[in-house]
Amino acid sequence: MKIAKNSPIPVHVQLKEALRRLLESKDYKPGDRFLSESEIAKEYGVSRMTARRAMDDLSKEGLILRVPGKGSFVTRRKFVEKLTELVGFTQDMERKGYVPGTRVLQKDSIYPPKEVQEILQLEKGEKVLVLRRVRYASAEPVALQIAYVPLKFFPGIENVDFEKESLYATFKKFGRPPAWAKQDMEAIVIQDLEQAELLGVAPGSPGLVSERLTYDLDGNPIEFTITVFRGDKYRFTVHLTNPEFARV
Repeated sequence: MKIAKNSPIPVHVQLKEALRRLLESKDYKPGDRFLSESEIAKEYGVSRMTARRAMDDLSKEGLILRVPGKGSFVTRRKFVEKLTELVGFTQDMERKGYVPGTRVLQKDSIYPPKEVQEILQLEKGEKVLVLRRVRYASAEPVALQIAYVPLKFFPGIENVDFEKESLYATFKKFGRPPAWAKQDMEAIVIQDLEQAELLGVAPGSPGLVSERLTYDLDGNPIEFTITVFRGDKYRFTVHLTNPEFARV
């Protein structure tokens, strides 16, 4: 990729994205030595200062590890999530070539908090399954989830072993596959000591939190899930279309 000096996009941003794509290619594996600032400056025709700024940004994002006197090294790749696809964690990890794993911390039938009751459009007295889980990718903790599922749509779902079964696959078995969802994302700092310990990170580490409300084919809300992702493991991407050129 050539750097366009006359582009409205700053040169260091163009460079960072070019280097990101290079890091995510099959040419580099975790632990490999990455290009030096001088090599980047020569290869992309930019100044050493611009190369240093781009590398600093990649380091802050956890894509490279800079070791003084030794160089920069490739860290483990982040999981790239497409926000245009509604898939469960298990299916997503399998598609990426990882072994999905789950540790169930809580599985109870409860009367939901008022906020959750309203979100799921439940009447007073209707119960939900609350399911709190740590999610693993090839034995490494990457996310912490708490899901609320209306029991009226899934009688007996509280008996399912969710350390072995996928929640979305279970929905499908009940004849209510997830059809679409609304999801909000926010960057956070993981301050909670229990969350940090469960995710295997230090308190104060960057994270992402999402709230997803999932619907079935009839438009019924069937799941409300709050997920805390490790910020050093995830990157989310979305495909955008200019409405002026969208097909009618």
